[in-house]
Amino acid sequence: MVASVLPPSSLVRNSLALPLSLHVLLVAPSECGSAAAELIDATSSVLGGHGIGVEIVGFGGLAGVELRGKIVICLAELDASVLADVMPGDFTQLQRLTSEPVGLLWITRGGSAGRSSNPDLSIFPGLARSLRAEQEGFPCITVDLDADYRLPADQVVDLLFGVFRQHFIPSAARGEIVRDREFAERNGVLSVKRMVEDEGFNRYIATRTGAASLKPRAEKLVQAGRPLKLALDGVGSLDSFYFVDDKGVGPGVPMGRGEVEVEVKAVGLNFRDILIAMGELSDDYLGNECAGIVTQVGEGVTHVVPGDRVAVWCLGCFGTLMRNPGDTVMKIPSDMDFVTAAGFPIIYVTAYYSLIHLARLQAGESVLIHAAAGGVGQAAIQIAQRIGAEVYVSVGTGEKRGHIQALFGIPSERIFSSRDVSFEAGIKRVTDGRGVDVVLNSLAGESLRASFRCVAPFGRFIELGKRDIEGGGRLDMRGFGGNVVVAGVDITGMLRGNRRLGARIFGEGMGMGMDIRREMLMGERGMQGGASPVRTYGFGEIGEAFRHMQAGRHVGKIVLVPGGEDVVQVMPPPLTGAKFHAEASYLLAGGLGGIGRSVSSWMVENGARNLIFVSRSGVSNDAARELVDSLRGKGVRIEVVQCDIADEVRLFDSLNSVLKTMPPIRGVIQGAMVLRDQIFANMPYETFVSALRPKVQGSWSLHQATLDQPLDFFVLLSSASSFLGNAGQGNYVAACTYQVALAQHRLGLGLPATAVDIGKVASVGVVAESTTSTIESNLTRIGLKDIQEDELHAILELAILPNAMGVTNGHLITGAHTSLDPGADAGDLPFWSRDPVFSHLDALRPHLLRAGDGSPTHPSTPGGRTSLKTLLATAPSKSAATALVLDALLAKLSRALAMPVAEIDPSRSTAAYGIDSLLAVE
Repeated sequence: MVASVLPPSSLVRNSLALPLSLHVLLVAPSECGSAAAELIDATSSVLGGHGIGVEIVGFGGLAGVELRGKIVICLAELDASVLADVMPGDFTQLQRLTSEPVGLLWITRGGSAGRSSNPDLSIFPGLARSLRAEQEGFPCITVDLDADYRLPADQVVDLLFGVFRQHFIPSAARGEIVRDREFAERNGVLSVKRMVEDEGFNRYIATRTGAASLKPRAEKLVQAGRPLKLALDGVGSLDSFYFVDDKGVGPGVPMGRGEVEVEVKAVGLNFRDILIAMGELSDDYLGNECAGIVTQVGEGVTHVVPGDRVAVWCLGCFGTLMRNPGDTVMKIPSDMDFVTAAGFPIIYVTAYYSLIHLARLQAGESVLIHAAAGGVGQAAIQIAQRIGAEVYVSVGTGEKRGHIQALFGIPSERIFSSRDVSFEAGIKRVTDGRGVDVVLNSLAGESLRASFRCVAPFGRFIELGKRDIEGGGRLDMRGFGGNVVVAGVDITGMLRGNRRLGARIFGEGMGMGMDIRREMLMGERGMQGGASPVRTYGFGEIGEAFRHMQAGRHVGKIVLVPGGEDVVQVMPPPLTGAKFHAEASYLLAGGLGGIGRSVSSWMVENGARNLIFVSRSGVSNDAARELVDSLRGKGVRIEVVQCDIADEVRLFDSLNSVLKTMPPIRGVIQGAMVLRDQIFANMPYETFVSALRPKVQGSWSLHQATLDQPLDFFVLLSSASSFLGNAGQGNYVAACTYQVALAQHRLGLGLPATAVDIGKVASVGVVAESTTSTIESNLTRIGLKDIQEDELHAILELAILPNAMGVTNGHLITGAHTSLDPGADAGDLPFWSRDPVFSHLDALRPHLLRAGDGSPTHPSTPGGRTSLKTLLATAPSKSAATALVLDALLAKLSRALAMPVAEIDPSRSTAAYGIDSLLAVE
């Protein structure tokens, strides 16, 4: 699992009564500046004012002070680090401070993210995580103050006293719950840590490693710089629409000669789209007409310019941006809206081509128009009436009959039903058996044949339908005996096969449509022309719009409008992974170890051709020699610098020497480490500093030594233990926490950086290569599952990819999925499982789901909960069911917001808690 840190703000309240007989030892910095002195005085004054005994001592004077029975507030690292280069005597006092007092409150300023951050000050907060695992009953609290916006001393003391009261003043109201013990003040607000699962990153890893395929996900339709177009997950279903990236449009794609690019504002829906979606037509596009704003034009286009509002006849336009030959793009009047314009091209091109170009309909002739209530039918009526023809129509329902009669004034005796073949007898009756001069047909089967029998001698039968053509339907040849002409209409085929004719018909048909519109606007009802009514849907309602047209109940035109807030299913972009520059160098510190060997081989597979290995021991073992020989055999240039990276001067000199013949460094992966585990109270000084040296001094040296290099990435390999807080690894956890702070410090300077908390890697690295089972058993004991080698590579891709795809906060936590027993007693679980940092992750860790009294919940679901469905089925009343649903929603919000259910007010809207539209949909 991959997660990141979320800092929800939480002001600490301090309204509880104070007990007597508390004694506090205030530890001042060895060099106490005016700001520290002011804060110490203010703290002493507030504590003394509450009857708390206060003693002040400098960090250097701790050796002669009794610590037992006292609460220590340590400001020794308020502005300068003690631990980054800790001396043996100070280390001894540190061990006393973390074991002898009643409790410890450690204050730093600027230890984490911010422009003025000092990564050195993050070392003790990391050590404290391990200490809490070793001494769960010892309250070890850390507070990091804001270094960018410094509060007055009295306000700082108010915040600190609230933390002090919460942790060191007994209260029956607070009970024995595990409270937050790591705080950061930013601009006067105390924040606490919460780890949140990053579903996008997990999906990326699963896809890159073949554990899952890419699947559409809910996203906003309109995304800056990312044009999308509609696709179908197979045909035959109207529930499988999703959007994909359209790589054929946009500023980065050259315009073809005669092309026009349009930002789509509305799309007309036609029955052809339904047939394609249902698999009854084999075309691979959706959408034949749209309206929008011109964004670009190609060479030779003069009739429209960027910014023009246009209507388009096209082959595929269900998207946010589209391109089309300019010959079927027409500028629209300023008083014409996009919805109306999007409904013009197909109906007027079809009706004009059918009645004027093919049928040569003349004034005084008669025409039967089937499906008259649809868009093409209404356009055909308008054209026929304009030229003075007698109009007969058929419709499918009484509602449509009334609509057409009211809209066009057609007498009721000329309106027939299209639901059966009774219209044939009706036409013969009202025409005295002659029939009509033109039939505009869209019916199928026997209704088609009945329509053909309605054609008068010298008449024209115009077939708009597709089913009988596709299905090989037949007509009685005797009907041709009266000099009857039959023509099939496929305007899409015309656009494909006879573009010149299509462009001419488009101009003439749209011109007539615009003329009709002007005439209708000047009429008594001031109508817009086109089909009426127009029903609109958002792009988020595409399936509903298609189903509505499929049902055949609609009247007029259906138009879909892409909205900025539309949420649709979007296929993530294809995963291309990391690619390294062949003309660049990449530096790997600790790169000849197990993980380093795996990473370097992976980098070479993805394009790297110049590698610099910095290793304290150099090529000192068979595995390292085999790697170097293998990579050189592939044509990779390898330089091995035998150097302690913590030796800043030597590292500078060595890199300067190597870079005289190697290309500039474009990326750094810092994987150097020393692992020497021991309980902190018993840890020798040398053991502590040996683990810090490669990750603290070594990482800083790499940071300094590469400031003049054009880095794309700077990756620091940390450990999941640093975030969880593993017992016996105080030195290692502290060092890894420093790396996270350094990454955030670099980001504050505008430099690339990501610290990756690596979990338990199965097949490579320290765990896999350890000669004892101690390391693996320790990681197994705290419940971490294995990370596979290909997953490690995918994680590194996230760390080095540009911010648009990769990590943006400088910290990536991995390996925090668990194998702990959901039914285990809480006391048998590691400390981190009860830490509030993880307590909201019940869906991730089923063992965290417990009733308020600490007892396990009902084990009817994998998480130990009774399912909501089961609870609702047994609810005794509607009000009880309502309460259950509310509880479930509050629990969902609690996980999403990483805040306790008790702090969510159900009377407030979700918007009040910052819920965005995507989460609201979920």
